[in-house]
Amino acid sequence: MFIADRVGYVLKLNSNLIGTVERWFTPGHGKGEYYRPSGIAIDSQNGNIFVSNSGNHRIEKLRSNGTHIVTAGKSGSSGSGPGEFNLPTAIALDPVKGDVFVCDTGNNRIQKLTNDCEFILELNGLQSMGIAVDANSNVYISDTNNHKIQKRTSDLQHLIAEWGQYGSGDYEFNLPYGIAADSNNNVFVADRLNHRVQIFNVNGSNINHTNSIITGGSAQFRTPFDVTIDYITESVYVSDDGYNSIQEFTKSGMFLKKKLL
Repeated sequence: MFIADRVGYVLKLNSNLIGTVERWFTPGHGKGEYYRPSGIAIDSQNGNIFVSNSGNHRIEKLRSNGTHIVTAGKSGSSGSGPGEFNLPTAIALDPVKGDVFVCDTGNNRIQKLTNDCEFILELNGLQSMGIAVDANSNVYISDTNNHKIQKRTSDLQHLIAEWGQYGSGDYEFNLPYGIAADSNNNVFVADRLNHRVQIFNVNGSNINHTNSIITGGSAQFRTPFDVTIDYITESVYVSDDGYNSIQEFTKSGMFLKKKLL
C-alpha cells in the first residue's frame, strides 16, 4: 500500500497495516522531490505508481520500486494548458484501458491522460478533490464545493447520474473528498466535514444509499480525506487527516483495524 504524505513523502506499508512505514523520496521542489503530494493510483496491470505531486504541480509516473518513468506538467511552476496542472490532487486509473484521470483542482477541471501521461481531453468547471473509475470505465467525480457526486462516461462528456446536496443526512454531503468504486457497483465517499464515509450502490443511474461508516468504538474520523479499496481482499481503507491514521473496514462498513502514521 502507498500513501501520499503531504509533508513531502510517499509512504509504503503493508496492506494489513502491520509493521513499519517506509518513507520514499525527499520533500522539496527539485527533480525527484515532492511537495505536498496528495493522490496516488496504482496500475493493476504492471504495478506502476502515479503520484499527484501537488505542490510542485506535476504528475509523476514511477515503477513499483520507486524509480522514475515520466513526469507530466510544467517544470517548476503551475500552468493551465493541456497537460499542465495547478495543484493536482486526486488521481485514478481506468482498470480496463489504463487511462489516467487527474483532479486538476487549482484549474477547476478534470484532465484525462494516456498511461504515458500524454494529454487526451479535459472537463472544465469542477473543483474536485476525489475521482474513481469502476470496472466498466465509468468515472465518479466528487464535485466538492457543490456537495455532489457525478457519474460520467469515460470520455467525461456524458453525465450518467448526479446526486447530493449540502447537509448531513443520507445522500447529503459536507465537502465530499476521496471516492472509490468496487467491482459490485458500490461507491464509497469520504464525506469530509460530516466525519464519515457514505456507501452507495450505483446501478446505471439508480442510486441507493446502503450504509455510512461513522465514528464509534475503535473507528474514529475527524475530516477523512480519501478512501480506497483492495480488490483482492475487498477491504476498504480510509485516510483521516484529523487523527493522522489509516483505518481498515469491510466493504459493509465494519471496523477492522487502525494504523497511526
